[in-house]
Amino acid sequence: MIAEKVVRRAVVGIFLILLVHMLIAANDFLIPVVASLLSYLTLRPPQKWLARRGVGGGIFAAFVIVGVSVLLFVGAAWLSRPVSESVRLLPTAIRDAQSVMRSGSPGIFSEIAEAAEETREAVEEGNADETEDSKALKVEVVEKDRTVEQLVSIGPSLLGQVVLSLALLFFLLASGDLFSRKIVESFDRFEDKKRSLKLLNEAQDDLGNYLGAITLINICLGATIAVLMYLWGIPEYLVLGFLGFALNFIPYLGAIAGAAIAGLHGYGTFYDIWPALGVAATYYGATALEGQFITPYVIASRLRLNAPVVFIAVAFFAWIWSFIGMIVAIPILIVVKRLLDANPGTANIGRFLEGHRKVESSDETGSENETT
Repeated sequence: MIAEKVVRRAVVGIFLILLVHMLIAANDFLIPVVASLLSYLTLRPPQKWLARRGVGGGIFAAFVIVGVSVLLFVGAAWLSRPVSESVRLLPTAIRDAQSVMRSGSPGIFSEIAEAAEETREAVEEGNADETEDSKALKVEVVEKDRTVEQLVSIGPSLLGQVVLSLALLFFLLASGDLFSRKIVESFDRFEDKKRSLKLLNEAQDDLGNYLGAITLINICLGATIAVLMYLWGIPEYLVLGFLGFALNFIPYLGAIAGAAIAGLHGYGTFYDIWPALGVAATYYGATALEGQFITPYVIASRLRLNAPVVFIAVAFFAWIWSFIGMIVAIPILIVVKRLLDANPGTANIGRFLEGHRKVESSDETGSENETT
């Protein structure tokens, strides 16, 4: 008996290791497929509502695909100039920050400047005995920077994933409830059919509630950031507001990236490092207020997940699927939790993924709510 348990656990461990390697190796295929399936589950409730009013699945699918395509095209065209402007201003902002640190400004900047100066002197002393040939060789290596080539090579791959995702989403939506019905019909027993149908409906509701609430929160955040940037006098306040809306779908790193871009635009407006830092701090302060107070309050009533598990899931999918993995990590966690809850053998793991919840407890004097 003990040997069987050891073998079973070893098999599960080997399966998990192979699963992780498969997720990494097949990321170019799995990312658009997973994104399409999650989008399909999310869009099923409004599709069913429209179907009861005579709107066919093909019409709804075409409307969604055309709308998403136009949104992606317009967004990319609109953001291309401010993003390129941020890249152009980055070296100048860094040089300005270095000059501020070297000027002997009080506080942490002076300490950083002293450390940087000592490091530079140590490097120069270590290179003093090098020959001219070795120095020339170092210059030649620096000139062979492949950063631009790597960025260009990402474009076709990303475009292919977007096209695959939209095409698969179109077929899923155009089929109506065929995909969901086939999943239910794949089970033999009536109890299993009933449980699978309930699981699909609950997963759709959870995803719809989560993404709907997050989208509404991000719209309000984007509008708030646009107003704050306008008050700062940033000409691209609408662009930064849209970035605040879009980047906030990326947990943790989205706020940092947006604050950095806002700071660079602040530097491009004032050409002074201190107002630029103020702009970045304002942007990050708005996202921090939203992330610490507004989102937990709104989402807690709709979805309860273990916060450390959420962080681990986001970090894991960021590791295997880059920033796209960070976007889909929480929706995947929602679906996985529903799957675990539906199976009696894995219900304990599903409860582990839960956050704080209220349970009813009673004694001889009455009953009261207790938070666990």
